[in-house]
Amino acid sequence: ELCDGKTWTAQIVCFSLGELEELSTKVTDEDIKNGIWDESWVVYSKDGKRLLKCENERLEFYEIRKGTIVICDEAFDSCSVSLRKITIPNTVKIIGNKALQGSYIERINIPNSVISIGESAFNFCTFLQQINIPNSIISIGEEAFCWCSSLKQVTIPKSLKHIGQNAFSCCENLILKSESKSFNVKNGLLIDNHNNII
Repeated sequence: ELCDGKTWTAQIVCFSLGELEELSTKVTDEDIKNGIWDESWVVYSKDGKRLLKCENERLEFYEIRKGTIVICDEAFDSCSVSLRKITIPNTVKIIGNKALQGSYIERINIPNSVISIGESAFNFCTFLQQINIPNSIISIGEEAFCWCSSLKQVTIPKSLKHIGQNAFSCCENLILKSESKSFNVKNGLLIDNHNNII
């Protein structure tokens, strides 16, 4: 049925109960207790599908294991001031809330397997100059790139359906471009189809 004379298209992403558990970004004490630690003191879930937490406060360079699907909430919180470089494999689908917040990373390549970037995922990454947002991304959370003051250019891909408030706020050097029908850039501001400033 038409609404206000417009045709609407819905995109539905379905997951089984097992898949939802695999995709959870929340970490419990039990998860850590049963987790597998690698040589860098990074903890993974028993099945290796979720990167739970980094326990190494001096970690500078890290390559996430292939087969990882989720980078959990606050995963690299303890090493944020030392982390300079991270490699994300093309098996990762979700980057959790505050996953890399405050890290000293300058460049990051997000593979086209990623569908979601969580709230404040890269918040306060003040050294971040370059990041690609692939055409697989459906959702970017609130304040995901807030205060990324060195970030120079970001293109919003066609696939993006949701951007949380202030996702790119306080990025004074950022030039935004949009390929998405859901979002436009006017006078440097990101605006949705209802003329709301993001």
